[in-house]
Amino acid sequence: GLLRCGANNLSPLRRRARVSAPLRSVSPHYVSFALDSPFIRDPTGISGLGPLPQDDTNSTRLDFQNPLLNKVMPLVSDGYIRIGGTYTDFVHYYVPGSNHTRCPYAPHKQRCPGNSIPCCLPMTVERWREALEFAHRNGLQIVFNLNVLHGRYDDYSAAIPNCCGAFNGTRPPWDSSEARALMTWTKENVEPKMWPAYFGLGNELSGYLSAEQWAGDLHTVYSLIKEIFGGTPGSGGTPGT
Repeated sequence: GLLRCGANNLSPLRRRARVSAPLRSVSPHYVSFALDSPFIRDPTGISGLGPLPQDDTNSTRLDFQNPLLNKVMPLVSDGYIRIGGTYTDFVHYYVPGSNHTRCPYAPHKQRCPGNSIPCCLPMTVERWREALEFAHRNGLQIVFNLNVLHGRYDDYSAAIPNCCGAFNGTRPPWDSSEARALMTWTKENVEPKMWPAYFGLGNELSGYLSAEQWAGDLHTVYSLIKEIFGGTPGSGGTPGT
């Protein structure tokens, strides 16, 4: 009797569900991923220090060519891969022909996460291209957080910032030369269909940078994108912020 009663009660709902429009929709970009910067750093010792220290998750060995990984990822196509996290502001871009990358920094003078000592995680353009190709091959797009501490390491180390406090003073200006070098290389060497969808800036530095200064730096990123990639940032295939 209970089963018959339940079936009788549910059947009208089932009929309505078949003919009604969806009550809610989910963005096709909803299933996305956050990938910490060490996963794409260079593990080969290009910094001149020998191979960089390995962390507990073997993050320096992420294999973008792994057959199983490339078989699974298309199942969640249309999403984003955000590359950032704690180490964002200690990644330096090895761009051929530029001197925007200066490694290593002196470990005794700098405050940085233990696995990035000496405050420098090299990222080669070959590894950068590999990440972009992997995302495109699997129907995903890259969101890349840029290093906002470039030009500020000495000040950052001296400040010993509180992670979550509010800072209302002024810090040294951001040195955007590395961001410019990486964007310029990308524009000149990567097909537009593989360009990042967005560039972010920095990671959880609200205790070090004021909101006003961080917003000003992000405006610099916007201007760099407009100058280097052309078009309006965030539309027509031009990376946004």
